[in-house]
Amino acid sequence: MAKVFSIHMLAFKEGVEDEDVERFVKDEWYPNFVPPPGFTGYLLKGIKGDRQGRYLWIWEYESVEAAERAEAEGLWQKPPGNAALIDKWLTFDKGFQVIYTDYVVVE
Repeated sequence: MAKVFSIHMLAFKEGVEDEDVERFVKDEWYPNFVPPPGFTGYLLKGIKGDRQGRYLWIWEYESVEAAERAEAEGLWQKPPGNAALIDKWLTFDKGFQVIYTDYVVVE
C-alpha cells in the first residue's frame, strides 16, 4: 500500500502575520482537528531555498484509497468542530487549493 503525500503551498492574505498563523495552528488546529482515517498533517515553514520563510501543508495518507475516500466522502468537514477550524484557517489563507500536488510513494 503506497502512501500519498499531498503538498499544499500556502499564500496568506495581505496583512496576515506569520505569528498569528503559527499560534492558531499550534493552539487550535493541532489540538482540535479530527483527521480523516489514515491521515496525518503538518504545517511547515521553509528555512532555506526558494521558499524560505514561506509555508506549506504536507498531508500524509496511509494509502491512495485513504486519500480518495477522505475527499470523496467529505471527511474533512464531518467531525464536529472541523468546519469551524477550516473557516478560521481561511481567514488567514487564500484557500487550500492555491498550488498543490498529490504524490504517491514509488515502491
